[in-house]
Amino acid sequence: MVDSNPYNFLPTVTGVVKGGPGERAGLRVGYLITVVNHSEVHSVRELVEKLAALPADASSVTLGFNFPSNLGYMPKEAEVRLKP
Repeated sequence: MVDSNPYNFLPTVTGVVKGGPGERAGLRVGYLITVVNHSEVHSVRELVEKLAALPADASSVTLGFNFPSNLGYMPKEAEVRLKP
């Protein structure tokens, strides 16, 4: 789940389903989604548009995100498997 305001910048993860695809890929609350399949996103609206444009039979999506650390936000990338 991400912040539901489509005009916010930096889509922020606000919830992760236990045992779901996001949790299995390592996403956590507070992470900032920055990339979908190697294409930058700058708002919740862009994130939703890119995810909606995925083919119906897509089995995974690559997400780039920034996570908080002692050094500030650090970048990381993960493949999120949409189907088991």
